[in-house]
Amino acid sequence: MIPNTAMHALAVTAYPQTMQSIEEAVARLDTPAYATKNIDLTMQLVVGSDSESGGAIPKDLESVMTQLRNVFPFKNYRLLDVLTLRTRERQKASTDSVGGAMQFGSVTKAVSSSFAINSSSIGQDGVTVRLDGLRAQTRIPIEDATPGQFSSRDLNLNTDVDIKEGQKVVIGRLGINREQALFLVLSAKVVQ
Repeated sequence: MIPNTAMHALAVTAYPQTMQSIEEAVARLDTPAYATKNIDLTMQLVVGSDSESGGAIPKDLESVMTQLRNVFPFKNYRLLDVLTLRTRERQKASTDSVGGAMQFGSVTKAVSSSFAINSSSIGQDGVTVRLDGLRAQTRIPIEDATPGQFSSRDLNLNTDVDIKEGQKVVIGRLGINREQALFLVLSAKVVQ
C-alpha cells in the first residue's frame, strides 16, 4: 500500500480475493462528510376576529384560511405579521419583529413578536423538518377600561413540531379576547 496525502489516495497491490475485501472496506469508510443544510422558516401571524373589518390575506394562505374558517367561525381574518428565519441543522436561531399593528378606533398600536428554536433537523426522507424547542411570543396591546389607556399582554406558544417541506401548518391558536384569536402558521423549506 502506497499513500498519497496530496491526492488523498491509496495505491494498493494485493491478490484478487484480498483486493475485493480492501475495495469493500474503502467503499464503506471513504464517504463524504455530511453536508449541513439550511432551513428557511416562515411564521405568519393571522388574527381571526368577529369585527366587521378584515384585511387582505395573501394568496399563499388561502387554503389555510379555508380550513380555519371551517373550524373557527370568525367573521374576518387578516395577516398581522410575517417572521422569517434561516438556520442550519442542529443550530439555535431566533428573530424578532415589530411589524404588526392593531387598530383601536383611530389609534394604531404596534405589536411585537419573536420566534425562536433550540434546534432543527431534516428527517431521513429529506422533506420532514423537525423543530425542537420552538418558542413564539407576541406582545399585543390591550385597551384598558380608561379610554386612550393601553397595557399589553404576552401570548406564548412553546412546542416541538415536525413539518413537511412546503406545507403550511397551523401550530397554535392563542386567545386575544372573546372576539379575537391569533393563529400561528408555519412553513419550512430545505435549502441545498
